[in-house]
Amino acid sequence: MVFLCETRQQLHKMKRLRNRLGLRGFDGISSIGKSGGLALFWDDSMYVSVQDVNARWIDVFVRVAPSEPLWRVTFVYGEPRVENRHLMWESLCRLRNMSELPWLVVGDFNKALWDYEHMSMTARPQPQMMAFRDCFEVCQLVDLGFLGYPFTYDNKRSGRANVQVRLDRAAADNAWRDLFPEAAVTHLTSPRSDHRSLLLRCMQDTSVKVVKARRYEVMWEREASLAEVVVAAWAASGAKGDLGGVTAALKAPMAKLHEWSNKTIVNVMREIEKSRTRLEELHNMNADRNELRKESDHMDELLYKEEMMWLQRSRMEWLKHAFSDKEISDALFQMGPLKAPGPDGFPARFFQRHWGMMKNDIIEAVRQFFSSGVMPEGVNNTTIVLIPKVDNPQRLSEFRPISLCNVIYKIISKCLVNRLRPILGDIISEEQSAFVPGRLITDNAFIAFECTHYIKQEKDPDKAFCAYKMDLH
Repeated sequence: MVFLCETRQQLHKMKRLRNRLGLRGFDGISSIGKSGGLALFWDDSMYVSVQDVNARWIDVFVRVAPSEPLWRVTFVYGEPRVENRHLMWESLCRLRNMSELPWLVVGDFNKALWDYEHMSMTARPQPQMMAFRDCFEVCQLVDLGFLGYPFTYDNKRSGRANVQVRLDRAAADNAWRDLFPEAAVTHLTSPRSDHRSLLLRCMQDTSVKVVKARRYEVMWEREASLAEVVVAAWAASGAKGDLGGVTAALKAPMAKLHEWSNKTIVNVMREIEKSRTRLEELHNMNADRNELRKESDHMDELLYKEEMMWLQRSRMEWLKHAFSDKEISDALFQMGPLKAPGPDGFPARFFQRHWGMMKNDIIEAVRQFFSSGVMPEGVNNTTIVLIPKVDNPQRLSEFRPISLCNVIYKIISKCLVNRLRPILGDIISEEQSAFVPGRLITDNAFIAFECTHYIKQEKDPDKAFCAYKMDLH
């Protein structure tokens, strides 16, 4: 799960981040002007039930896996105005009584708990911190501590004007801590934001590393020497007279690229951790701003590479994610039951009528295809039928060809369509107005008409325009 607070963005813009993060679950609230705004993203393999969303928090129930217990987490953005901060603490106390589930609270509270969590020339008011501690006591919350740099907010000013505070934290009641006794919070150094991100690991990583297939990495394109390596490898890969030759020739560039990558490109994840450590050391040393800026720029480049790497993987993994029984069943029952059948002669009605008997076998077969990528001969056979456009057609142009596919093949294609449909609006430009839900092909016709009308009506030579009509093949 990823929580963002003070986004300063409208909800529809934040929703577009789902694809870049590879997290399909989303909820949040828009900012008011350039103030506030919350966004929560989660993996759709988790059960997440949103209970309440407002300007100060997103409250959800979570179950990580079907066999795991249900618990509650409240992502908060504390009241920024001092005079209203007591209302935030009162609201948290009321939230405490709304559920008996194990409870985690995490986010930017906009307040420190203790004097030592604040570093500046101006002392923090004691009554405010006491009110915050009283709230935690009433809610039975215990701070989970942290690893890393002690302050999460830095106003980035120099000398006596510098202010650093621990405003962001995670706290939980004893029931949640019993569920996740190994939970640990890390303060992640950022080269740009004035807040450090919190990374909360609920348990130790016990995943087993597997050998992965080689792939072209988009982040390689940040290296100036990439083109030279590709040109040399492609020239040395031999003759490429046909498709088979091209396919065989691609193996050499892939091997050369990975050999070059191992020698030239550092491990991005490892280098980011080194850069974070270096930034923390510079902050602790009160280093010169120019030195801090240099390290921050280096970390920016590493983070950009990391973003490209995960963007590439998130789309691959999302499309490769196993299709559920419901997705495959929905694909079948979305078909018209008596539409013309394919070469095997079975309409969708046959499979819908006998789904209880055939379900397990067909679902297993569909999953096998998505796992192996192998389409057995005959599955995608198609009958081409010519439908007359006019009475007594005489020429081929007076027929409209349609393809009649087998239902099994249509189940596979519909699974893919349903998986892609939610993101079509994000990956297809606004200029493509056809074949995307919510858009009409007539939209572009209206735009063209308005442009032509404007050109014809404009009499001022200094504002004259012309229009080109092009056919792209």
